[in-house]
Amino acid sequence: MSWLLAITTVAAFVQQWGPLSPALAHAAAALHPQPLLAFALAVPPTPAVDATSLHVASLLAGDWARVATSAFVHSGALCAALSCAVLLQTGGVLERAFGPLVLLMHVGAAAGGVAAGQLLMQPTPESIAGPAVACGLAASLLVHQLREGIRPLVVTRTSWAALTLLPALSAVQPMLGPWGVAGGCVGGALAALTWSPLLSVLRVCVFLPLFLAAAVLEAVGDVAGAAPRVVAQALSAVLVFAWRVLAAVAGAFRAFR
Repeated sequence: MSWLLAITTVAAFVQQWGPLSPALAHAAAALHPQPLLAFALAVPPTPAVDATSLHVASLLAGDWARVATSAFVHSGALCAALSCAVLLQTGGVLERAFGPLVLLMHVGAAAGGVAAGQLLMQPTPESIAGPAVACGLAASLLVHQLREGIRPLVVTRTSWAALTLLPALSAVQPMLGPWGVAGGCVGGALAALTWSPLLSVLRVCVFLPLFLAAAVLEAVGDVAGAAPRVVAQALSAVLVFAWRVLAAVAGAFRAFR
């Protein structure tokens, strides 16, 4: 799952910067530093970013999917590369320890925390969540180690980089903002504290109805498969009963004569 998330991040980044690739190629050929610096650190003004970033108006209209899609919008190539490294290393540790579903729960909780922090504390017309989700995963790994009593804390190199560089980026990137990073860290920490009861609730609310539906469908299939045999047995019993009734009536009629 960590690999799938990293590949999705790369694919989203390519889609977001795709319309500007001719301009970037021209800037690289002419050795113009400003477009290349923007590619490294900025959010591109493209339709793909507009369609996936977090908009207050979209959330008010019920488009809650942007909470998830904004987790794949990053501020430049360096930020996207660091987020992929966090997903592969820190996310890989979480996935190996708890499974892919729990990793998705951590990513979702971090994305929700980013959205809450940005909307409540620093409302802007448009915001992104990718870098803050990486910080949330790093924070969740630290909280897991604290809960398990691991001393000293084992911090991966990508986690250190995310927790030091991305908050600095948030100070100069208004589409991310310090409150977005703080919300992502809080969301990741809460996921580390509550993943077990949340997983139990998820099993009851989602997997139990699916299991019951599968059991009902299996029972219906068994009944449908046995229906011809049951009908044939019932018809045979009816014919035998009718034959015996007719034989009894005929015998009584002969005795009366």
